[in-house]
Amino acid sequence: MTLSTGSGSRRVRGGSCIATVVVAAVASLASVASVASVAAAMPLPVGGTSGVPTGSPSRPPSPPRDVVFTEDHRFYASPWYDGAWQEMIPFGCTQAPYYPRDPSCPRAQPGRHHGIDMFMPCGTKVRSAVRGVVVPTPNLGGAYGRLGMVIRSGRYDYVLGHLRRWYVRPGERVRPGQLVASSGKLAAPDGCHLHFEKRPAGAGYLAAVNPLRSLQRTVRRY
Repeated sequence: MTLSTGSGSRRVRGGSCIATVVVAAVASLASVASVASVAAAMPLPVGGTSGVPTGSPSRPPSPPRDVVFTEDHRFYASPWYDGAWQEMIPFGCTQAPYYPRDPSCPRAQPGRHHGIDMFMPCGTKVRSAVRGVVVPTPNLGGAYGRLGMVIRSGRYDYVLGHLRRWYVRPGERVRPGQLVASSGKLAAPDGCHLHFEKRPAGAGYLAAVNPLRSLQRTVRRY
């Protein structure tokens, strides 16, 4: 490499190395520009720049803590209702203050609940998970709400309490998956939920058995 000075020109060592560095830098800049142009032409990932799909399921709402009397806070789906919801009161002895004292229950859980209460917003679709008949005159009493429903299937009655609306008629035959009602809070002191109960056909609530297996719950994680 040659530099000009006041008295002429002189040779500078290392000129070839400097020229090599300059050429390499120019090539690197060209490569960066090429990558940028390619990236600009690529489509954005689903959901925007974050890459999170817009269809990701969100966590469903939970019931107020003061109406929950269980240590199980998982979300459950079931063929008896749409969505996945949390339990409020399990079957059996309970601390919930809505039931008279049962002498067979311990003092810490003095009342007896004859079904399972699943929280869900009012208006949630309720379905039959069995083949059966809607009992024309269920005679459930006021505690289940004026629209309580009984579906008789074989040797058992399935009681759906606190409903807001029916989509079937008394005496109608129903099939698994059929929409039969929407959930509500009629006669419920603890708000919107579905009361699910299982009894021997024609029996009263005192003969109710644990309906957990018939509810066919599966855990959903959010």
